[in-house]
Amino acid sequence: RNKPEVKETKQVEWKKEHGTRVELDLEGTYQKGGQSVDEYLKQTTPEKSIVFHSWSSFPHLFYYNTHNYYLVGLDPMFMTKEKREIYDRLLTGNESNVCIIKELFNASYVLLDATTYYPEAIKKFEQSECTTVKYVNEYCEVLSLN
Repeated sequence: RNKPEVKETKQVEWKKEHGTRVELDLEGTYQKGGQSVDEYLKQTTPEKSIVFHSWSSFPHLFYYNTHNYYLVGLDPMFMTKEKREIYDRLLTGNESNVCIIKELFNASYVLLDATTYYPEAIKKFEQSECTTVKYVNEYCEVLSLN
């Protein structure tokens, strides 16, 4: 496992008085774990479905999963004032009606990032009648909006 496969070995004349130069061409593939949230969303959600998420989650989601659409790619300050206020209340747990996400933001899924959301917000999402927990790992969870 993880042993190199030598494809070519050659000796090259080096007519320099100083220094050593070593060049390697490596071939490989990047393999992520099958339990990542971006893989889960890619494999289990309809293409182009909208995911409500915190702003800090966007770069990772956008880079690793182009299957879905994401609510906030730019700073949330670019939302309309009404949507921005509700977005902030949802993230902090100060919005009692989490079901508004489907209607106002047209999202089908919510990604709760444990490092961004307040514990009160996570509890409200988990206990809401309009959400179902679909995926959980140590960093985040995904809920579907019913």
